[in-house]
Amino acid sequence: MRVRQRLPLWAGYATAVVVLGALCGRQLAAHAAAADPHGFTMTGAVADLVPGRPAALRVTVTNPNAQPLRLTRVAAAAGAAGRSCPGSLLAVSVFDGTPQTVVAGRAQGSVTLTVTLAAAAPDACRRVSFPLTYTGSAEQWH
Repeated sequence: MRVRQRLPLWAGYATAVVVLGALCGRQLAAHAAAADPHGFTMTGAVADLVPGRPAALRVTVTNPNAQPLRLTRVAAAAGAAGRSCPGSLLAVSVFDGTPQTVVAGRAQGSVTLTVTLAAAAPDACRRVSFPLTYTGSAEQWH
């Protein structure tokens, strides 16, 4: 699965590739890898998802570039974990750049998203993996 990310003040694109984690027990993890020299990577994990109860998804952003960047958006979309467990059962909030988050050059920073598994999630959603696709954008920071 590939996703294109546009970095507004940088020329170029980043490509994210998602690797799945495990859900239930309830755990969720994902990883995005950047292929573009101006890109950045995002990884995250959340444990103990309980239907109807919000959980924190800490997304770590790694900036391999020398220049610092200011995150303007970080989002994660869930795909289906199986025929009886559609991605629409998993709601994920979006980071919209507030509070301001700057990731230094060749360093890591993080933002927190909220993940909620629908209260009506069927038993089919136990011990499954929801694929997450991360997208994000950033600006070069001075």
